[in-house]
Amino acid sequence: MAERPSDNSGTRGGVDAFRRTPTGIESLDQLLGGGLPDGNSLLVQGAPGTGKTILGMQFLQAGIEQFEEPGMFVTFEEHPRRLYRDARALGWDFEAHEKSRKLLVVFTSPEAFLRELASDNYGKMVREYGLRRVVVDSLTQFESYPSAVEQGRVRFERVVNALRRDDLSVVMTRETESRESPFRVTPEEYLADTLIQLEYRRTEETRDARRVRILEVLKNRGSAHSSSAHTFVIGMGGINLQRSPAQAL
Repeated sequence: MAERPSDNSGTRGGVDAFRRTPTGIESLDQLLGGGLPDGNSLLVQGAPGTGKTILGMQFLQAGIEQFEEPGMFVTFEEHPRRLYRDARALGWDFEAHEKSRKLLVVFTSPEAFLRELASDNYGKMVREYGLRRVVVDSLTQFESYPSAVEQGRVRFERVVNALRRDDLSVVMTRETESRESPFRVTPEEYLADTLIQLEYRRTEETRDARRVRILEVLKNRGSAHSSSAHTFVIGMGGINLQRSPAQAL
């Protein structure tokens, strides 16, 4: 079993300020200074098809295979059968993980999710399965939740605080438009401890319509991080980043 790395940055006398939770994507963990500072919630956002769900799945796969940390995938869009299929295409057997009680896939609605969080039903599952990681895919579905009942900022805080209460490492996804176009900063971006933006961009080197996938760490509260944009590809084993910053973007 691999051990979580410690971090000495911002410490005195060589005492660790905090431990880190590796995402399982080695090149991404390097950008984050070794991984997510323990307690940080990670928001991964981007346009459709940029790899948000895959990053979340890879986070859970690495937790199970590398760190013996069972995980839960909460989805409001993908039926479990489609999730299993997509995982198989990347070389991951999510069905086997579920059978061995290392993974829990929950297909639900935003309304039911909030209700179950409030009743501590998720807390009971965390304790029963020994869960350490959770992915919520995606926060975009909460936008249809009646705004008169609850504002987005309050709702986001409810979700994150309820999951942190059980000492889970939290990854959430959210669909956005490209940052190449005008955008507004959302409450989720303000409140997330770590923020990763995924995009498709055209390179100046190509005359055709080819685009490349880009990953940027926009913030990583409590830790230094790389501010460079990096290209990445998706293939067997999930996301693989280039080690050098993307050029000519």
